[in-house]
Amino acid sequence: KSMELMVITKSSTGADLPPPTPTRSEVTLEAAGAEVVAVLPFSGNITPETAAWARSTLVEALNKDGISVAPVDSDGAFRVAQYGPLFSLKERKNEMWLRVAS
Repeated sequence: KSMELMVITKSSTGADLPPPTPTRSEVTLEAAGAEVVAVLPFSGNITPETAAWARSTLVEALNKDGISVAPVDSDGAFRVAQYGPLFSLKERKNEMWLRVAS
């Protein structure tokens, strides 16, 4: 299991800054290329069933708008972003991410 997050590195003038240096050896930073993703927000616990529902809902919306899923995600792959405390009674906020063809 891994965690990915975006680190914004802009100064107040808008200039690019280098990313911060990790202070722990088990933390690594890698520069990733830009990509365009379509996102569907949804609430609740992520299960295989809710993931399948969210993915199919997003693909259907993209198809309706004439947008194609990128080949790398066309075989059923997806990414999910989750927000909020893991052990909480509140519903978690989730996002289904699919890369789109440019």
